[in-house]
Amino acid sequence: MKVVLAGVERELRNRRYCLLCVPFRGQNNLSVAQVAGRRTSPGTARFRRWQERARSERKSALVSLLGGKCLRCGYDRCTAALEFHHREPKEKLFNLGKDNLLKRWEAVVAEAKKCDLVCANCHREIEDEIRQAEIDSLESGQAPGDGPITHRSVWI
Repeated sequence: MKVVLAGVERELRNRRYCLLCVPFRGQNNLSVAQVAGRRTSPGTARFRRWQERARSERKSALVSLLGGKCLRCGYDRCTAALEFHHREPKEKLFNLGKDNLLKRWEAVVAEAKKCDLVCANCHREIEDEIRQAEIDSLESGQAPGDGPITHRSVWI
C-alpha cells in the first residue's frame, strides 16, 4: 500500500506497526505494551533478570565442566567468548545457545558432553575448515562424507 507523506509517495507494505505507533522514519523502540498503552507487570523485569543470571551461572558451570578454556588455543579470559562445538552434528539434539541453557539440567549436561569448548574465533575457523573440506570433496567427485575427512578430524 502506498501513501503520500510530506509530499513523497511511500511504500508501507513491509511495516510492522501503524503510522500512529511508529511515525515514518521514526525509531521503533516502543514495546508492544507501550504501544497498546498498557504497563508491564513488575514481575516481568524481575523474571528476565533471573533468566539472565541463571543462564550465566549455567554457562559458567558448563564451561568449567568442559575444562574452562578453548580446546584449540587455550583462551580462557571471557566465558561469553567461549562456545560449544558439536563433534558429530548428527548426534546434536539442540544447540547450547542462550535459549536452551534453561532446559532440564541433565539434558543440557548430556548435550554439552557431545561438544568441545572452543573460543568464538576458533569455532569460526573450525566451521570454515569443515565447509572447505566439503567443497573440496564435491569438487573431487566424492559425495560429502564419503572421503577420509570427518567432521572431527578436520582440525585435530
